Amino acid sequence: MCSIIQGCVAPTDMGEDAPLIDNPSVREMCAWSLRCLRNACVQSPPNQQLVWNAGALDSLKQLIQLISSAPPPLQEELAACLRCAVQLLGNLISGQVKLQAPAWKEVFPRTLLSVFQCADPKASQYLCMFINMCIQSSSPSECAQQLWTSEDGYQLVETVIAMCETESEPDFSLQLLQTLIVLPDFIPSIFDHLTPPSKIILLDIVAAFLSQGHADGPFAPEAASGNADGQKESPSLPAVEFVAQVFEQEAGSIFGLVSEEEWSNIEKDKKPQLVMRLLNALCEATAHPEAKRNLQERVSLLACSLDLLERANNAGKKGNNHFTATQTLEGASAQMNPLFGFKRDLVRLIGNMCHNYTANQNKIRELHGIPVLLEHCSIDDSNPFISQWAIFALRNLCDGNLENQAVIAEMSNQGVVNNEQLEKYGFQAEWREGRMYYRSTKKK
Repeated sequence: MCSIIQGCVAPTDMGEDAPLIDNPSVREMCAWSLRCLRNACVQSPPNQQLVWNAGALDSLKQLIQLISSAPPPLQEELAACLRCAVQLLGNLISGQVKLQAPAWKEVFPRTLLSVFQCADPKASQYLCMFINMCIQSSSPSECAQQLWTSEDGYQLVETVIAMCETESEPDFSLQLLQTLIVLPDFIPSIFDHLTPPSKIILLDIVAAFLSQGHADGPFAPEAASGNADGQKESPSLPAVEFVAQVFEQEAGSIFGLVSEEEWSNIEKDKKPQLVMRLLNALCEATAHPEAKRNLQERVSLLACSLDLLERANNAGKKGNNHFTATQTLEGASAQMNPLFGFKRDLVRLIGNMCHNYTANQNKIRELHGIPVLLEHCSIDDSNPFISQWAIFALRNLCDGNLENQAVIAEMSNQGVVNNEQLEKYGFQAEWREGRMYYRSTKKK
């Protein structure tokens, strides 16, 4: 079988440069040979070693290079050969740690990039399975580090992230990224080399991964401590702290865009979307039993979040902009707002960081943040459930903290704030003798 594949990729004996694989009959024979070898290597170390010793890896490399050089679109016969070749590549090293590192050295980066270049979804997914096996071997550092220390590695990661944007089955690309994001150096090393769309997709994956690590999820502390039981670890603490650092650096830039009303470059740099994804990932991280501990100690993140909330609140009061609270937001308008839910998630982040953490409770009081949170206890369709998150945050601020409880207790009722939306519908609120009264302003 290996000899047949070697013959398929060899030049003809008739003085022509074209290999035999260009013949349709040869392509079919090559595909069936690959299928036989692929199946023979499944959970069979003797067969894997036999196929390896027969030089199958070199033949597979040549075959993939030939197929990738074919003019697009890829013909179905060649696509079948490519898929079977990549599957054989994976089955050849599956469970064989001693073969994984040598195989990686042979195929990185040229052969891997050639498969992605063919733009065949199935072959690309199978290749992600192969890469994942190499990275998960007993000594993955050398293989994995090449993905974030070279231009070819950056290109590979970009391609894998782009594959995650569209659902597919099986989704080996997502599994590969879930393996990578738990490595301490991956996100800090690769992030600045990614395009804005890829950064957004990666942060979505991180947030989804973290959301599965809550107390009742598969990534609870007892499961996240190791992989002995087959459970995956949660994203590493250095990666989460890096996300916090980037958020602190980038979040303030959105106010310049709002004040200048220059949104023409949003689709290019995706700054608001990036900030929103960073914030969402931090909200999930501060609800994660492991990641929360280190982030709660990051006072700069707490201060930054409170400052952003206050600035957003003040900006919303100055006129009709993306920070202005509204009770009549239509569904289409919500989708048009790139900062939809921004203030809600800031309140959520602050509340999470103050949960059972006295130092942060005191810090919010010292920064005069309690009145800021109280201002967000009303309905805002641009920030769904913000009032509930604000109440939850205030609860966390006052839990076991007599000083914060005293601050709220000492506040006095100053009357009713003018509510333009209430008046718009013909009602007026009045505070009399310690009670709230509503009356209609419409004449009967």
